[in-house]
Amino acid sequence: MSKKELPVPQRLAGRPRHNGMIVPYFVAWYANGQQCNETKEGAQPSFPTTDYARLTTCRKQNRCWICGQGLGAFKAFVFGPASALARTSYEPPSHRDCARYAMQVCPYLTNPNHKHVSERGELNLRPGEQVIPEVQPDNPGVGVLWVTRHYTVEMRDPSRGIVVFIPGEPEYVELWTHGRKATYKEAADAVQYSIRKNNMLKGNVKELAWRVQQLLKFAGEPDAIVA
Repeated sequence: MSKKELPVPQRLAGRPRHNGMIVPYFVAWYANGQQCNETKEGAQPSFPTTDYARLTTCRKQNRCWICGQGLGAFKAFVFGPASALARTSYEPPSHRDCARYAMQVCPYLTNPNHKHVSERGELNLRPGEQVIPEVQPDNPGVGVLWVTRHYTVEMRDPSRGIVVFIPGEPEYVELWTHGRKATYKEAADAVQYSIRKNNMLKGNVKELAWRVQQLLKFAGEPDAIVA
């Protein structure tokens, strides 16, 4: 199924579009180098850039990170393997259907070679734009959709307003790459890359091994072929 054939979740149908792409609720908009409301004439979205006011709105009002509407019983976190193993997210959760749709159409999530950085390793941002400092600019190759009923919130750096979301135990997990479910090998390779990239072997190795096992049990069958 092509991206054009994918049914758009009803909650996302009313979101603005830019170059044919739905702009998620969390994306910041800019006009003349200044952040502005998305309805302002001439406003352009900056897809890598977070609207911090909306992050706060999602956290305090239990709204979906992608569509901006109220969440129900299930909360779907979208992050990389490192965040799944650490059980932390710098982004609030979304509806399951919004998150699954993003896994199939978002260029950053569907293309493992897509990065928010230039060839010099610098973020591709315009003047005045910002991203969450702790978010890694490179792409681990596999995205994790972590569905849970509960989560907690911690303030990690009050001076900068850095909030961390801690997902509860998952009801189920999906691992995605290239807009489709990842094979076991693809998931395992991405997990190994994330462990090395984030120096996770310096911590509790026994706990890490258990979390890797718990995460990969949701991946496809070993060496499975995905059409």
